[in-house]
Amino acid sequence: MKNKKIFFIIIIMSIYVLSACKSIENQTTSLETVQKINPIVLETSISPTHKKTTVITTKRPTVIYTRLPTRTLTLTPTSTPTIQVQEVDTNTKFKAYKNVITDMDNCDFPCWWGVEPGKMDRYQLMNSFGKQGYKTTFHYNVPGDAFVTVSLDEFDNKLGFQNNIEFFLINNNFEYSVISFSPLTIGEKLIGLDEYSPENLVDNYGYPTDIWIASQYNYGHPNYKGYEIYLFYNQQQFIVDYQGVIIKQDIYQICPFIPDGYQVDRLNIFTFNDFTYLMEENILQIEIQKPFLKTVEEINLTIEGVSDSFLNEKCIEIKGSLFP
Repeated sequence: MKNKKIFFIIIIMSIYVLSACKSIENQTTSLETVQKINPIVLETSISPTHKKTTVITTKRPTVIYTRLPTRTLTLTPTSTPTIQVQEVDTNTKFKAYKNVITDMDNCDFPCWWGVEPGKMDRYQLMNSFGKQGYKTTFHYNVPGDAFVTVSLDEFDNKLGFQNNIEFFLINNNFEYSVISFSPLTIGEKLIGLDEYSPENLVDNYGYPTDIWIASQYNYGHPNYKGYEIYLFYNQQQFIVDYQGVIIKQDIYQICPFIPDGYQVDRLNIFTFNDFTYLMEENILQIEIQKPFLKTVEEINLTIEGVSDSFLNEKCIEIKGSLFP
């Protein structure tokens, strides 16, 4: 009985398998028939999709410096003025020199150029010269060391003279002056101005209070030696300092005139209000020259003898060995 069931199951399964195969065959035949009637071609196209990546680089903006336009100067041609230098002879120079020096010489020593030591303050002094058309300059270094200079450009520039006019102040008051003149020409009187020559000073003011003689360049220059001679007029409150050349090396020959071939260096006039102050403050720089400075008595001369020699326009001879 058991075998019959197994046999029966096998027969049923076989029938099922055969039926399934038949069904599949029919489906295949049907599909082929459809395809033959209306064939469809299926194409599969794969289009790759690319994401486009855009990279944006941000740069700092470029700074462009713009220069301002350069101004162009248009030069207008101008004619160059012609500078004419007039050659002047000795007489013309001498006349111009005297006119400037004596322009305000309307008073006697120690008054000079209309100003007198001890009588004016700084403003009165400068106004006095300003009214006459002269340019003045006030110089202030330290208390007690102030002075006013007077410009003599008219003949300093045109005629070539080098002059220095200084009026020194103490507590803003004019107390003493240093007036320096350069020489004019070789062969003229010692200072080029008759009124300031040694012989005329002696003639007008009498014998000096004192006379000093200094060996100016005996201590530093092998080829040139000079001298200075001081004429003191204490009562009239002025001193005149002549600077000249030594004619001989072994003999100092001091003359009121300039021999041919030689020229005086400078003339200094000192006017003062207080002679004691002038000496104490070493205005004449005596301390610097002291080793080379002697009074006429120290060299066996006299004030009268030297003065008379100047009056007679004679030279003074001094042994050079008297100075170091």
